[in-house]
Amino acid sequence: MFIMDKAQKFVELTKAIEKSSKVNSFDTGEIREAAGIALGLLDMEESFLVIMNKFIPILASENITEEIVDETLFNIGEELRHILYHINDMRYYAYIKE
Repeated sequence: MFIMDKAQKFVELTKAIEKSSKVNSFDTGEIREAAGIALGLLDMEESFLVIMNKFIPILASENITEEIVDETLFNIGEELRHILYHINDMRYYAYIKE
């Protein structure tokens, strides 16, 4: 199966999202909202995959210590902070913060 690299995925997502006049209405000067959404979604995808494939299996392990639980929950929080940054950065999704 062919897996697109991130740059190619970014270009293709941006082109698709640019088809929305609602999204384009948030453009300001040189800043294209479609590109911001595409970048944000790709970065969030990476964070979701880290949480799902790395941290949840750690928490599900049988002999996990309190120290590892605390460290893993902290690391999940950092990924969630990264996701929240991207949500807050996308003007199109401002309604989520209301």
